[in-house]
Amino acid sequence: MASAVAPDRVVFEFEKSRAETIRASLKTYKGKRYADIRTFYWAEPAGGEEALAPTKKGVTIALEHLPELRRAVDALCDEAGVGAR
Repeated sequence: MASAVAPDRVVFEFEKSRAETIRASLKTYKGKRYADIRTFYWAEPAGGEEALAPTKKGVTIALEHLPELRRAVDALCDEAGVGAR
């Protein structure tokens, strides 16, 4: 039986701090596509090597809401006086 969850495709990430990374990715769940923006942290699994692991801090939205999210981020940047468009 095929899994209902496809592997994430990371499209952008940046370091929030030495311990955390913000990752933007595309994912598919039960045939529907989503955008996910989430905080990851460096975790050391029982096997040894450190790997990025997701936290609960983040948001997953259907792709049709991406233009609204972009407008929200643009409005935040404009209000805060950061970022150039």
